[in-house]
Amino acid sequence: MEKIVIHATNVTGLGACKVVDSILKSIDAMESKNWEICCLLPSTGPISDFAPRSEQVTVQRVARRLPKSISRIVEMLWPVSVTRHKPDWVLVLGDIPLRTRIPQLVFIQQAHLISPSINANSSPSWRYRVMRAIARLNASCAKVVVCQTDAMAGDLIQTYPQWSIPNRVKVIRQPVPKGFRSRRPETTRDANSRLKLFYPAAPYPHKNHGLFRELSESSIGEYVEKFVLTVSRSDVCLPEKVFHCIGPINYSQCLEEYSRCDALVFPSLIESYGLPLVEAMAMQKPILAADLPYARTLCGSEAVYFDPRSARSLYDGVKRLKAKLDSGWKPQWHGQLSLLPDSWEEVVKTLLGFLSLDE
Repeated sequence: MEKIVIHATNVTGLGACKVVDSILKSIDAMESKNWEICCLLPSTGPISDFAPRSEQVTVQRVARRLPKSISRIVEMLWPVSVTRHKPDWVLVLGDIPLRTRIPQLVFIQQAHLISPSINANSSPSWRYRVMRAIARLNASCAKVVVCQTDAMAGDLIQTYPQWSIPNRVKVIRQPVPKGFRSRRPETTRDANSRLKLFYPAAPYPHKNHGLFRELSESSIGEYVEKFVLTVSRSDVCLPEKVFHCIGPINYSQCLEEYSRCDALVFPSLIESYGLPLVEAMAMQKPILAADLPYARTLCGSEAVYFDPRSARSLYDGVKRLKAKLDSGWKPQWHGQLSLLPDSWEEVVKTLLGFLSLDE
């Protein structure tokens, strides 16, 4: 019987926690006599209350006694909580390899681990500089590295030459979220009417909300009735007439906003995946996206693209999108969606397959 430790004590971001929660629940639901799994989770936060049903899956919650940034560095360099279990494999869900000789698979969701010299949109902040430095130090400890797009894989290999070994970096995309699979999009737009555009994103710098401030409200108002943004007005300081800042929303509210909008607008400067693009495709919504590799990888030729550094390019993209919709055009997302796994269970089986486990 193989013993696996899942290390997720450093996972705290909302998007990352959703992915980890899906992985944990899918592992718990699988029946196999070939492994026993210990999940190391944070003592607080969205995934701290995960309660396995399988007798082969246990949970240990790790309480932090030091400030978060310091304790995370300590855990990555001296992973005592992992090594004391003497596992056969470690499944690291917190982006950065641990400094141990125990074989490990590292699941990376943090796009800012890419060097700014490779992707100029990667953050130069000290926080991410330290993360990249530790990742470089520990890179050779990772036997398998998993990310979610070919674009991200290429950037990781350029940033960390130790991962240029053939088949060291693997790509597994996320499936369409369950609620979006059976949801039928509502037809809300009359021909030639102005657009309702939706952008579900937190107010992080790389989400690029500042681009909207550079738009002329009177000019863009000819084509757009409203931009619906999931941020507070105090976060972005945008005019109220065109920009509707509704604040953070829950899952069901997000579904409703997709149903009501005419298209997704996505100006983000850097992404490890770009889940809203997948959500919009599942809802059969048009997409106006940043012309960057992460978006091209997911959306192919069906999206309308613009330069995310240029308000003029965004303005022109809105005009092109409206003209296409006014002519009766509808995006065909079947081909892109067919490239995604059907479920998180499929993702987990692939992950465990990388550990050479016989299920």
